[in-house]
Amino acid sequence: MRPRFRVLSDDEVRIKSFGIVQNAAWTRPPTWAEQRHSLFDPVIFGPEKDFCCICGKCKGEACEDWICDICGVKVGKARLLRRRRFGHICLGRQIPHPWFGTVMIRTIPVLPIGYRCDRGQSDLDYLYSRVILASRCSEEMLGPRCPVGGDPLVSAVQQLLENESTDNPVLFDKRLIRSLSYYCFEDPARSFDDLAVYLTAMMLRVECG
Repeated sequence: MRPRFRVLSDDEVRIKSFGIVQNAAWTRPPTWAEQRHSLFDPVIFGPEKDFCCICGKCKGEACEDWICDICGVKVGKARLLRRRRFGHICLGRQIPHPWFGTVMIRTIPVLPIGYRCDRGQSDLDYLYSRVILASRCSEEMLGPRCPVGGDPLVSAVQQLLENESTDNPVLFDKRLIRSLSYYCFEDPARSFDDLAVYLTAMMLRVECG
């Protein structure tokens, strides 16, 4: 049997997700209220401290697996939860998957925060924020037609997946922003066990057939 990649459906992405990301902030907002529906939302991506919700009502190992009725954060081992919990972004409209042009997508996963923030990296947060902004503007800016120079939403999703090989890669302070493909296939710090998580973030599933 030969392995092959299949693109996850929008429903499959939503099933894996713990919440929708709508706030385009790519640096951590200072307050709990401002983190809601952002790339740093502990309700979606898990708590910052072991066995403690964000508001402090639920504390201690006796509260493990509780969901706080005030802040909505699940209590448990922070590192474990923050490396399991996906979010998702709803695109403004359907677009073709950058690698499988005949497959249309409208929902993309957001990598668990543990993979984005544990090493202090913000590259992926910056690329996700661009997707959110492009998605928010896509219907008003584009309507049924694509502007000269290409589709900003398609470009933003493609840059998230493979910024290094795009025609117009995203730079920040003259530095190339690293994409999901880099962290999945090239980053020397990635373990083999993390491969499936990154493939899911790229909307891919490996099947044998």
